[in-house]
Amino acid sequence: MNRNIMSRAFAIQEHMMSIMGYWHKENSSAFYKIRGTVTMLIFLVAYVLMLMQFFHDIVDFRKFSEILCMLMSYTSYFCKLCGYLYSRKTFLEMLSHLKNPIFTRCSPEMERHLIKTLNLSLFITKLYRFSCGMVVILFSIYPLFDDKPLPTSVPFETGRYTFLLYIIESLAMLIAAWDNFCLDTLCTSLMGTAIGQFDILKEKILTFKERAIGEEEIVLGVNFKTTNIFEANVNKRAKSLLNDCIVHHNALIKFVQQIEDTFSFGLLSQLMGSIIVICNTGFFLMLVSPASLQFGLFSSYFITMMAQLTLYCWYGNEIMLKSVQIGEACYFSQWYTCTADVKRSIFIIMEKSRRPLAITALKFTTLSLETFAAIIRSSYSYFALLQRLANKFESETK
Repeated sequence: MNRNIMSRAFAIQEHMMSIMGYWHKENSSAFYKIRGTVTMLIFLVAYVLMLMQFFHDIVDFRKFSEILCMLMSYTSYFCKLCGYLYSRKTFLEMLSHLKNPIFTRCSPEMERHLIKTLNLSLFITKLYRFSCGMVVILFSIYPLFDDKPLPTSVPFETGRYTFLLYIIESLAMLIAAWDNFCLDTLCTSLMGTAIGQFDILKEKILTFKERAIGEEEIVLGVNFKTTNIFEANVNKRAKSLLNDCIVHHNALIKFVQQIEDTFSFGLLSQLMGSIIVICNTGFFLMLVSPASLQFGLFSSYFITMMAQLTLYCWYGNEIMLKSVQIGEACYFSQWYTCTADVKRSIFIIMEKSRRPLAITALKFTTLSLETFAAIIRSSYSYFALLQRLANKFESETK
């Protein structure tokens, strides 16, 4: 297998994050670091302005809901970025680990598993990038059609600085969406790579005996198939192939752990932020007219946020399922025709795969479809509470 196949999974993210100055490199130039610092400062200026507006609008439910949606997205992004930047060493070790020959040592027939998952990751990446881009464009041009000076209001008179603030807010929105997209799809693409490797390992285990026989037939020939020498050599090859599977399995366990170590803090902030964003966006959509521009704007934003959460939870769930299937592959292989030492190797793999591998958010929860359902339930509960508070607030002000 060509190593370029795996690097394709995150080639888009590497290019885009390098433009912003956030892609981890062994040796970064001073200009590269300055570029990253400038983009961070632009975002922080807009983030501080949004925090000021948040506290200013805290008594107005409609304005409060509108600003909270964006504020939580910005906060989640900032936490994810900080977690990623802090995990520089782990990330670089993970990229180095992916160059391990064990990940590329497979037949073209097995390689199709990885190509399938990588093509899916690339398709999702491009689709999600389009969705994020549309949200940024809509939020940036929205003030032009709604007689608002800025994409996000500020708690003071802008005066002659209106255009400057418009540029800063638009750039900050672009930076946040750009990097958020990269961090989201980088994490899911790496998980997709792990899923493809699990499929390859599964096929290696299922076919280890057939491959051992096939390799020995090439060496000794079919005429020696019924001899004791042939059988002994087949068992040696089977043992060697299974040892390769054990090494592959250990490398995959390490790879999944490295993904978690790199993105765990950001995942926790994302899951917590998703509850508030989904709840609040749904609540805000209840307050505006379906025929308004705001409704269309926040509907597209809501769809993108749901897609973001779905991506994380679906890929995390797939890793859990694929890791368990390794033990099932051991059971359905031809272990019963092998010698005792080969059976011990099979047993080692089965024992290691009894507990599903999972990506966790700082060990608080795992990425799974069960977590997705729990977040949706929590969002609805907070939505119902927010709606009751809003009704109570309106009745008291009348």
